[in-house]
Amino acid sequence: MTKLTFRSLWAALAIITMALTATSCGHDSDDGNTPDNPSSAERTLATYVCKYEVKLSPAWYDFFTIEVEYSFGDSDGVRRETLTADKTYTQSVEGNPSGDFIFNVTAIPRADHAEVAEGEVYRFTQETLNIVTGTYTDGSRATIAGGNTAHIDGFSLGGNGLTAYMAKEHKITSFTSSYPAK
Repeated sequence: MTKLTFRSLWAALAIITMALTATSCGHDSDDGNTPDNPSSAERTLATYVCKYEVKLSPAWYDFFTIEVEYSFGDSDGVRRETLTADKTYTQSVEGNPSGDFIFNVTAIPRADHAEVAEGEVYRFTQETLNIVTGTYTDGSRATIAGGNTAHIDGFSLGGNGLTAYMAKEHKITSFTSSYPAK
């Protein structure tokens, strides 16, 4: 065996040993769930708050119809609307959710879109947020769906690239979650 191969094997063995040691530490109740402190799925929500947000660059609105589908996990079910500007949806609901949390944003090519200039570069940026936080009857709080950080993305297209991109619809974000998580 070469010296380099021998060192690589020892390094790999050391990494595996450290990983096994780290995962074997702790107790079964490290997640905070004990008979006196049940999991969030076993507790009752007093209220929960859904916050969904979409922020798009002007190019999205110039060339696409922006369709939003959302649900706050309540008895009102799924709602749909067309956006002409950025929007934040916030809803506070009492008790446990009775349905799924949904936040889908889709860009559908517009027939009456702005003129595409061949030498122009078009910038498409999107920022989306989906988070559901809950307050339990014992006063504790937790994120019960989604995440605390926004998803930010973007790209640029020239005239020919934009024409090709407008040939189909695009999902800007797609979020569905149940409570408790299934």
